[in-house]
Amino acid sequence: MPARRTLRPALFLVLVFVVGTAGVLTGRLIRTRVAGAPTATVTARVPMPLLRAGDVFPDLPLVNDTGEAERTAALIGGTGMVVLFLDLECPPCADTALRWQRAIEEGVIGADQVMAITYQSHEAMAMFREEHGLVYRFFQDADLAFHRGFEVNRFPLEVIVGASGLVHSTRFDSASPVDAERLQGQLTD
Repeated sequence: MPARRTLRPALFLVLVFVVGTAGVLTGRLIRTRVAGAPTATVTARVPMPLLRAGDVFPDLPLVNDTGEAERTAALIGGTGMVVLFLDLECPPCADTALRWQRAIEEGVIGADQVMAITYQSHEAMAMFREEHGLVYRFFQDADLAFHRGFEVNRFPLEVIVGASGLVHSTRFDSASPVDAERLQGQLTD
């Protein structure tokens, strides 16, 4: 048995190395998890989407949970918005969704200032929201406009958009705490 206990961590490190090497070759941020072990994050070259700080957030159509089309410009309005691009089957996306839910519960940000965008079905969105107890709105990018036009294809992606409609930051991060003071400054630009 003692040989098995030392073999597991060694195999985990080999797995992290192999996955990390694959990440460097494919240009992705890769998170891996072994049952009973903490998440290992391997940072590699992650191609950024075409949503960049200083650019105006694109005004594209999304489909709300009742099947009606809404435009992003109307959703962001004059209040600013945290826009989460999520794949509802990725564990780091669930971590990100819950982190912003906690920020809402702690009064850091209002539920009307957070929205999630996914390409998955309305049924999947409803199940994800219910399973995680999320109070902010979800939208479907039914036409894959963000994927095709802005290369949003790695998740979770957080985009902070100010009241002016300018993108203040984009990041692939599901673990860092929310900096309330910085966030409010970005949202109210």
